Amino acid sequence: MLSNLRKLLFGRLIPALSRTPLRGGLAFAKARIPQVGNLFRYARPTEIQEMLSGGGRYSQILLSHKGHRVGKWLQYAPTYDFLLEMVLKHVKPIESSQINILEIGVSHGGSLEIWREYFGPRATVIGIDIDPRCGGLKLKDCQIRVGSQSDVLFLKDVASTFAGPIAMVVDDGSHQGPDQIVSFEALWPLVAEGGLYIVEDLHTSYWSEFHSQAGSDFLTYCGEILDLLHSDYHSCKFRNPELHLRRDISALYFFESIVAIRKGVRPQALRLELPTR
Repeated sequence: MLSNLRKLLFGRLIPALSRTPLRGGLAFAKARIPQVGNLFRYARPTEIQEMLSGGGRYSQILLSHKGHRVGKWLQYAPTYDFLLEMVLKHVKPIESSQINILEIGVSHGGSLEIWREYFGPRATVIGIDIDPRCGGLKLKDCQIRVGSQSDVLFLKDVASTFAGPIAMVVDDGSHQGPDQIVSFEALWPLVAEGGLYIVEDLHTSYWSEFHSQAGSDFLTYCGEILDLLHSDYHSCKFRNPELHLRRDISALYFFESIVAIRKGVRPQALRLELPTR
């Protein structure tokens, strides 16, 4: 059994990973193998067609995409069908023709093209990546900045190029818990009312390669956000003390490997009884 697993890992899975748009080649692919849990496989064409053909607008755009390579987990498609409709519904454009989108992690650039097509000409789409090769990508109507998502000054400089608040941030960057937390805390004040901050691939929170110490993963951080949403009912201490001052997180949406945090004023907890006496 162990021999067969070893053949699967080093004979099929790792070489396949090294041919995908994952940055870092074979060494990076090896680092992504989980210590525990099930090994994933790539979706078959029939599975892709079945999942996307009956989906919403995001799924349809993804299915018909012919541009730069985009790599996503197939189960993300219905999640984004739901979340992107929420962005359109709840975020008021700065002007009638403008909405700001920021993605952390560019890779081959296909995801930026998807956002551009979905939101259309009213969108300003910017991607950031630590890999300098991404700076040479030629993408129509998309901007790319090279730098680290853990560099707060860099993040704020990129955000300052938008003409107003950011409607949606997508973190598909290093997948390192500490980096994800730094990025969120730097960019959250710049997210528009009703906007979303989305973090992908949170299954890496279960893999020790992506967080150096216990409790430094983003899912644990989200647990504190849950505590924050219920802070009117308890007096628990926060590991991140700045969180307890926030009343601008109105909702937390969990999906498989994705969390979306919604910007909005959290009202005071008030109980009612009807009919009034």
